[in-house]
Amino acid sequence: MNPYRLAYVEAFAQLDLRNRPLNPTLGGYLSLHVEEGDPAVGGAFRYLKLTPELRLYAPLGHRVVLAGRALVGRIDTHGDEQSPITRRFRLGGPASHRGFGFGRLSPQARASDGTLVPYGGDGEVLFSGDVRIEATKIGGNWLDVVPFVDAGDVALTFAALDLADLHVATGLSLEYTTPIGILRAGAGVRLNRLGGNNPDPNDRFAFHITIGEAF
Repeated sequence: MNPYRLAYVEAFAQLDLRNRPLNPTLGGYLSLHVEEGDPAVGGAFRYLKLTPELRLYAPLGHRVVLAGRALVGRIDTHGDEQSPITRRFRLGGPASHRGFGFGRLSPQARASDGTLVPYGGDGEVLFSGDVRIEATKIGGNWLDVVPFVDAGDVALTFAALDLADLHVATGLSLEYTTPIGILRAGAGVRLNRLGGNNPDPNDRFAFHITIGEAF
């Protein structure tokens, strides 16, 4: 990749109606990120990047919480210009699409050594659903069992996204509440689109260890 100048301005707005921010059990969260690149601020690219996100939480009984998330991302460029590769969308990872490794759900190119390298796209969509179940207490803290489903995609352009043909994965996480946050370990299994023209073909499983909820 050739060096280039990147400069942009960013705005962020959010409406947080959750009962608590770190481990919510009720309420909703709405956010919007707006990023604009322009030669007037010193960069070499003219583009507009929009990323709205919605999260909802509802208790199902005393020890079960249903959590859902939907996010969309779009980058529009000026004329025939390309977006900067370092600002494009990539999904995958413990706080994203859990059927892929970090940043692996993206258009990919094959490098000279044969490895697949994700280079991002100008459109993304992600839907996630969790069932967060307080299973048992260990050492006075809850151990949660969390089945999940993720469906999403990243495409070269926003118009190329197909909501009827998203990458779908399901899996299970174990989450343990500690004084420093929730320790989470889980695995996702891809259910479709494993062929050669898809990101990381035939790589069905992804494993994640992190701190904090997925969303």
